[in-house]
Amino acid sequence: MHRIILQEYGTQINIEEIADNCNITAQSMRALLRKANSRIMTALSLRTNPLIMDSDTVRAVNIAGAIRLSAQIELEIMPKYLGFSENDTHWKEDFYLLSTLSKHGRLLEGDNIHTVTAYRSSLYDIAGRALAENFVPLRRNMLRKYRRDLFEDYSIEGEIRFEDAFVKHPDGIPQEKVTFDKKNEYNATILAAMQYVQPHVTDIKVQRILQESITILQPQNSIQMDRPRLALPARDLRWKSEYDLAYDIIHGMGVVFTDGNILSPGFVVSTWQIWEWLITNSVRIGESDLKVFSQKAFRFGTVQNNHLAPQQHLYVYPDVCATQPDTGEIVYLVDAKYKLLSANNSGEANRADLYEALAFCQSTRCRYLFLAYPIEYTQGDELRVNLAATYQLEGNTIFAIQIPVQGLATPGGLHRFSNMLTSGIKDILEYYNEVRVG
Repeated sequence: MHRIILQEYGTQINIEEIADNCNITAQSMRALLRKANSRIMTALSLRTNPLIMDSDTVRAVNIAGAIRLSAQIELEIMPKYLGFSENDTHWKEDFYLLSTLSKHGRLLEGDNIHTVTAYRSSLYDIAGRALAENFVPLRRNMLRKYRRDLFEDYSIEGEIRFEDAFVKHPDGIPQEKVTFDKKNEYNATILAAMQYVQPHVTDIKVQRILQESITILQPQNSIQMDRPRLALPARDLRWKSEYDLAYDIIHGMGVVFTDGNILSPGFVVSTWQIWEWLITNSVRIGESDLKVFSQKAFRFGTVQNNHLAPQQHLYVYPDVCATQPDTGEIVYLVDAKYKLLSANNSGEANRADLYEALAFCQSTRCRYLFLAYPIEYTQGDELRVNLAATYQLEGNTIFAIQIPVQGLATPGGLHRFSNMLTSGIKDILEYYNEVRVG
């Protein structure tokens, strides 16, 4: 098995060299990369190519993940904030979790990536936990559909044809009945996914929830593996994330062993959207005392395209707006920035980021804004928010903070990250106000 490793926004890799290492021609490698690029664009609804190729090289932008190019070739794309290390697999566990929890990541159906047993076990735990946590609040409103049931019985419970009533049948009179119940293709898919991951889940609580859920969903007909993803009726859209996750698990984890090699699902994520999702939801989870809004519109100004056209309002949309629940006063804003600081040592932020931050502050009349950047985590370091720089812009304070990402896929990992982020923000605000008053 050949493995190709790229780093997002990293150095371009020569296509001919990786083709030689994989024992195929450069032309075949280009064809595989073009096919992978098309699949990724479809999976994430991207408008631009995530794999940028010229005549000699290939480079990855805006994505991270693990993709199978062929039966013998795999492509890994590491997120840009990590140091380049071929032996580091922890990031895959974290990003797999995010791909199951957010709408911007999708398991690549049918992709099975060779890997170590520990990695595969953790993916089962992640998938099982996501299925269980999604199902618990939904089970009081089960997904039901109308279906026609054909059966034979001597007691009349359904519709019968007149001529059948006078014919002797060994098992009873043929009848047809319309039922409205939980036996349908959607629940069958969810049940199959739960039955698949449940034996491999190590968390006892998750195992119990999955077993209870399996009992609730049974019985179901067997699923058709070649059936495409189904659209949900409008009344059942609350089940969409659970059904989509189950569908992806079945089609992504469908193969367990091939020639003794352990396989695990391929996945791909849109990195800047995943980072924005992670920061937004982490503030929402960690802030118990404040009300948190995401992408709320604030009026910034007006525009008139020509002297005859009416004026139109211009709006800005901060990623996170944390407010007092009783008064609505905005305490602070957060803008997620999936990029490395211009100068990590000095903490200098990009000027465009500062101009955007100033527009957010002026539109919301909030004096505090945090620019949230990812940073590489070094083993042994304390997991905490790092204040890289503080900017004073027209009476507003902009904090550039760096946030390490580590261990999201471990039990309670997402909540630990949320608490680290929100407690770090609170500590910075408290310290800043103490220094200013002092």
